[in-house]
Amino acid sequence: MEDEPNASNRINSMIYSGIFNSRTGINQTNVFSVSESITKSLDPSHGSIQKTYSEDTNLIVFQENKIHRA
Repeated sequence: MEDEPNASNRINSMIYSGIFNSRTGINQTNVFSVSESITKSLDPSHGSIQKTYSEDTNLIVFQENKIHRA
């Protein structure tokens, strides 16, 4: 029997929250808006997410077989 029967392992999806800005002191990393979609699913045919890298306002996502910008 599983500890969390409703849990799922989504290897090609990300969940994101509010912003973090160290210059202004804004920290909303635990703020999840119910009015907006907070998940981003990538094409599972490109494999699982291996690494994410932030660059200015872009998020670069490395999957096994492809690189995306989000």
